[in-house]
Amino acid sequence: VATGPDGKVQPVVLAPQHPCFAPELHIALACWQALLADEQQPERIKKSDLLAWLREHAPQLSKTAAERIAQVVSPGPLPRH
Repeated sequence: VATGPDGKVQPVVLAPQHPCFAPELHIALACWQALLADEQQPERIKKSDLLAWLREHAPQLSKTAAERIAQVVSPGPLPRH
């Protein structure tokens, strides 16, 4: 457990100051929390929804990185929409 910049306690995996901090993992977790954590019908979330969220919230990602993260965040096979 670590303290974030806002002073709140957060898991070490989310602590940017940790020497093993993984930015793409952090982005993937944020995307999952935003779109899927409270979703009762995860099949409603399409690849285009994940990619749109990533473009808006992590514009620094390459297209390849965004595709990779969308694949990891998806709860199952992604429809090609």
